[in-house]
Amino acid sequence: MGFDIKLNQISVKFGKYQALKDISLHLEENKIYGLIGRNGSGKSTLLSLLASFTQPTAGSIKIANRDSFENAAIMSEVSFVYETDYSAETEKVKGLIETVERYRPNFDRQYALDLVKLFNLPLDNYVSKLSKGMQSALNVTLGLASRSKITIFDEAYNGMDAPTREKFYKEVLADYERFPRTIILSTHLVSEMDYLFEEVVILQNGEVIIKEPIDLLLEKGASFLTE
Repeated sequence: MGFDIKLNQISVKFGKYQALKDISLHLEENKIYGLIGRNGSGKSTLLSLLASFTQPTAGSIKIANRDSFENAAIMSEVSFVYETDYSAETEKVKGLIETVERYRPNFDRQYALDLVKLFNLPLDNYVSKLSKGMQSALNVTLGLASRSKITIFDEAYNGMDAPTREKFYKEVLADYERFPRTIILSTHLVSEMDYLFEEVVILQNGEVIIKEPIDLLLEKGASFLTE
């Protein structure tokens, strides 16, 4: 059975505010997707639905042809990487890696340690004491090393400098070639990352306005709707 994602007429409302409007979307497995849109377009809301952080107001979400919300078997295979507030975190880097490993069936500890070296992360330092850039590098380390069938990076590069972002981009491609899975990258740094994408989904005002292979989109000379 394929591990694809199907959204059928999804809408999300927060009070009177409608974050997503009647979205139907099919994301095939084992592709790298770029999710693009201005701030407030609904990107993070859409990704939080895929990660079962929130429920839709209307419509249905199926992953691997099964309802995903509160489905432990499905959610163990979905990693959601986003900017995290670690101010209250009491673990050291090594301890947090070990914690994540317990909950991710495909977690590769050796690969995690390789990434720790790549990003110059101090294993024995407390996570709460790391710089913002190092915390971002730790987040993407955990996401990549989890090797989940669906891995979502929501503006995961926040805090990284340009050389570190480039290391991250190269690792996304290299590890995807070794272990194909569905990777979704939400970004506004399109010019840096467009070579990663196989397909692009563009949101505007809570609606999908484009879903196309990146090469076709670039051939058309489409303008990316970013700030």
